[in-house]
Amino acid sequence: MSMIGSKATELMDLHMCCVFKYGHQREIETSIYQQINGSNIGPKLLGHLMEGRGGRVIGFAVKWVPGARAAGPGDLEGCKKTLGRLHGLGIKHGDINKHNFPCTGWA
Repeated sequence: MSMIGSKATELMDLHMCCVFKYGHQREIETSIYQQINGSNIGPKLLGHLMEGRGGRVIGFAVKWVPGARAAGPGDLEGCKKTLGRLHGLGIKHGDINKHNFPCTGWA
């Protein structure tokens, strides 16, 4: 198993998922997770991933959602509803794709 695969397995055992983002998109997604935290729209934000002690933010960790998968064609209505809830909170992500809609049971 590769080092990345090994680390991913360790993270699943800890019931969290880490997302590494770079540049402006990292700032957008971090801000969105902070805004929706506790709203039952997405997974719980657990914290930020830092580069060294006191270094820059390079990603974030969210609670692992067992059985979550990328959205598919059968999830369109649920995705629209969720997107409407986000827009209702004033959140505009700017990168709508199936990987940004983890699903657990719509289809």
